[in-house]
Amino acid sequence: SGSWDASDTTHWSATSGGTGGASVPGASDAVILDGSSGGGTVTVTASVSINSFNGNTFTGTFDTNDQSFTCSNTFDFTGNSTRTLSLGSSTITTGALTTSFSVANIAGLTFNAETSTIVIGGGNGSLSSGGVTFYNVQFTGGGSNNTIYGSSNTFNNLSYAGVATKTNNLILQSNQTVSGTFSANGNSLINRLLISSSTLGTTRTITAAAVSLTNVDFRDITGAGAAADFTGSSLGNALGNSGISFTAPVTRYWVGNGGNWSDTAHWSGSSGGSSGASVPLCHDTVTFDANSISSASQTILTDMVRLGANISLTGVTNT
Repeated sequence: SGSWDASDTTHWSATSGGTGGASVPGASDAVILDGSSGGGTVTVTASVSINSFNGNTFTGTFDTNDQSFTCSNTFDFTGNSTRTLSLGSSTITTGALTTSFSVANIAGLTFNAETSTIVIGGGNGSLSSGGVTFYNVQFTGGGSNNTIYGSSNTFNNLSYAGVATKTNNLILQSNQTVSGTFSANGNSLINRLLISSSTLGTTRTITAAAVSLTNVDFRDITGAGAAADFTGSSLGNALGNSGISFTAPVTRYWVGNGGNWSDTAHWSGSSGGSSGASVPLCHDTVTFDANSISSASQTILTDMVRLGANISLTGVTNT
């Protein structure tokens, strides 16, 4: 038992079960609590910034005690030993590895989320858990493989704030329940967010009391709870969904010869019409016709992840 502060070296060793007196861990250090650490209570009493935290074989209580706790990589508290993790009102911030915050093996675990906030940043940061009740969890990094692993969890608030890339994705391995607000907001109409099931064709249900949704596409997701049907701004239907009110589908016509799919200067609401229409959503109809390409040897770069529902090139002239 003891306090983790900014200066006390009594409880730190460079080896498992070794002699104390090593320096207090810093931003580039890996911290391990293991079976040789003892079964007491470790209480954080100052803000922490480290590389990674691993309590896989610890048999005591780890209490972040309302302190800010930052890992540039992972926070890992898995394992089957009898142990307790208490987060108080702390903000736990993790970085970019595949499993950024993990309490996956919950046998023997007492998990006290209290009023904590877990912030999962970096590309492809993930939450690995199962049957756990969290308070607030925020995904703030980009990447196409941000995943909630394991069985169903409950959240107070769950959010994903997309960044300026076209591959933002949150993948669900199981159903999730949000007693407060489920927020999913893509960075822009172009840099969209996809919420999807981990298995194509197998639906996952998000049960939420309230939602805040902007610039997000859904695939194999059922919206449920007080917020169903889910509503929002610029919501795309990538199929397999229910309980979500999607933006009305439209037809978009390509104009102006070659260019990038994401450029509104090449989209019109009518054949050969004025450009500046919105880029097609994943459920829109896309048409290329005789008014689309007026010069030979043109290249259209499909720089979007999801192009549309139906794409027709009938009547296109030139190459």
